[in-house]
Amino acid sequence: MLKVILIIIIIYFALQLAARYLFPLLIKYFIKRVSKKFQENINNAADEQSYKKEGETHIEYNSEKKQNKSSEVGEYVDFEEIE
Repeated sequence: MLKVILIIIIIYFALQLAARYLFPLLIKYFIKRVSKKFQENINNAADEQSYKKEGETHIEYNSEKKQNKSSEVGEYVDFEEIE
């Protein structure tokens, strides 16, 4: 019984030390990594915009053919209001 209590106390103090020293380091690492990716995305977007001149129109077309949606929805029924 004494061993179990001692193990629980050791685990408790180990978790406190990890929370105090290890977790902040991990959080800083992930924040730096996410901010680096975010900065790269901003730089890529700025580079893409720099290729276009001001006032220039750029149209992007989808390669997929648009299907006629009216054939998919079925038959149209005209309803009349009843008073």
